[in-house]
Amino acid sequence: MATSRRVRLSSKGQLVIPADLREQLGLQPGDELVLHLLSDRMMLAEVAPPSPFAEVAACLREEAQAKGITRAQVEQAVAEAREEVHRERQRGGARG
Repeated sequence: MATSRRVRLSSKGQLVIPADLREQLGLQPGDELVLHLLSDRMMLAEVAPPSPFAEVAACLREEAQAKGITRAQVEQAVAEAREEVHRERQRGGARG
């Protein structure tokens, strides 16, 4: 259902989303939104909450930085792990 409202930009550049639309969308104070510019139009979208994977990745990134582990070292370790998995699969496939 397309809904349109006319709103006014404040002198501070603030835009108020009407209460009925905030309620319909479940928006709460502090929610983050993204403004997309599409040619001469703009679209406002809610920021999706981070996935559990993204949260784990962020924790691992912080831990790696704290220990001085570089991105190149992580990429090398991942490449080695992939090679090991590949070798294990080939060994398992040769038996079956």
